[in-house]
Amino acid sequence: MQRDIESLITQYVNRYNSGENVDRTYRNSLQAAGNLNLQDVSREDMEQVMRPFLYSWGRMGRILGQSKFADWRENLAQAARRNASLLERYSATDLADAKLNTERPLIEHLYDSFRNAVGQVAATKSLHLLSPGFFPMWDTAIALSARKERGGGSVTVVAAQEFSKEDYYQFVGQVRSFIAANSLVISLMAERYGKTKVKIVDEVLWWATQRPLCLIL
Repeated sequence: MQRDIESLITQYVNRYNSGENVDRTYRNSLQAAGNLNLQDVSREDMEQVMRPFLYSWGRMGRILGQSKFADWRENLAQAARRNASLLERYSATDLADAKLNTERPLIEHLYDSFRNAVGQVAATKSLHLLSPGFFPMWDTAIALSARKERGGGSVTVVAAQEFSKEDYYQFVGQVRSFIAANSLVISLMAERYGKTKVKIVDEVLWWATQRPLCLIL
């Protein structure tokens, strides 16, 4: 069974990274985000750094185009400034080494702060870009699948599915457990492609939920 899982991880990650110029926007955005001064980050920084990532790479244009997120750039900048020291600490932290029970209030606080600014999916993408080794990303399909695994049963899909701060904290724990259970192959893939282990897990989950028939079609 373990060999089967390791084989799937390797196959999914290699497939994800097989395209020419794959993740160029992600890598460019990651580098740009790393140069931000979060203590003094501005609306213009969000336009220049976060918008290409969220719109082009994350495909969040439809969500962020809603009237309730009209001021998302300023709101996200404010959330980042208020939590700058915390985000900087997490940017130097590997999720695999963290003791999540002590981090829970902070993880939930950051998720709620960013969710208020950009919504529940873009919040995780924004947190990841600022602290890529610690915060995992999700989309609706991944969040629903993770919730289903935690509940051990089916989950009803609705158009406006809500994912709470507890959902996100539990998801962070699931990703950490997955890394711990498959540390050798995930570390190998991370080194091969120059990415964090958290990003490698994202690629595995994306293939598993978005392309479930990729091995036979």
